[in-house]
Amino acid sequence: MAKIRNASDEKMKINANRAREDTAVEYPSFSFLHLTHSKKRTYEFFGKNKGEMKAMSHNLHLYLITASKKSWQQWFIEGHKTAGLETVSKSSFEDDCIRGDAPDDLLVARFGPDNKYRMIGYKSKSIFFITAFDFDFSAYDHG
Repeated sequence: MAKIRNASDEKMKINANRAREDTAVEYPSFSFLHLTHSKKRTYEFFGKNKGEMKAMSHNLHLYLITASKKSWQQWFIEGHKTAGLETVSKSSFEDDCIRGDAPDDLLVARFGPDNKYRMIGYKSKSIFFITAFDFDFSAYDHG
């Protein structure tokens, strides 16, 4: 004989599903919505050097694909020296690196050969909002 479900059984099932969703692993998505207009902090930095711009674009593309397959937790744990993230105070950055409602701490991801490029942004929900790039180590004090 089949068991008849009552309303409290359904309510428990819904709450269990919500709990699973709350603890679900989040993966980053990327947005350029708040990218600065500063030529020094975007692709325009390379000017007529199309070879370097193409190499950087290729490296960024590969990095975004790789990073999007990692959970936020993995990305933070890896640390900045191994293609992870580092947190830097917003006050450490040049003004042209910040757009939108950036929090007090920004995130920096290194990519490219020998990690020579920096992607700067912040996390909001599961989205990494890219606000600027640092191609010449002038966006903040690198210590």
